[in-house]
Amino acid sequence: MIEASASNADKMRYRVYYRLMDICLIGYVVAIVLNILDQTVLINLEDTGRLGSFLIRVATGLLTYVLGAFLVLAWFMRDEYAELLWRRTASMVVYFVTITPFVLFTAAWLTFAALQAEQLPESWEWMLARPPIAGVVTFGFGLFIFAFVSVFQFLRWRDSR
Repeated sequence: MIEASASNADKMRYRVYYRLMDICLIGYVVAIVLNILDQTVLINLEDTGRLGSFLIRVATGLLTYVLGAFLVLAWFMRDEYAELLWRRTASMVVYFVTITPFVLFTAAWLTFAALQAEQLPESWEWMLARPPIAGVVTFGFGLFIFAFVSVFQFLRWRDSR
């Protein structure tokens, strides 16, 4: 809720925070769709040319990683309601980040046990891979920001009903 004593500039800043959150979520959806299409060979980002591919990757990176991180940290743009949403979101994301590895590893172990194979199926090979730490950190950061923005938007939507 916006305070009655808030200036017009404050009210505008609060509205901009919600619009930026919308843009960030749209950026993540576009990035995920592009990634799925690129992985399934329906489109090839490299066909857009080196500059086109580069610009697509920079635009989605700015809309997801940079804007998302800014919104998580931008306490000065949040009104009281957004601050409450932020706290609820942070609480839910902490549960998500804590539980997800256990769910993934349990699913892998159950798959392995159910198949009674000597090694995991090819679809689970990523569980055994040792990727470079920079890739792990980048992916984890992106997943964290995506989870935060998605949960924030979901809670906002649910509160509006």
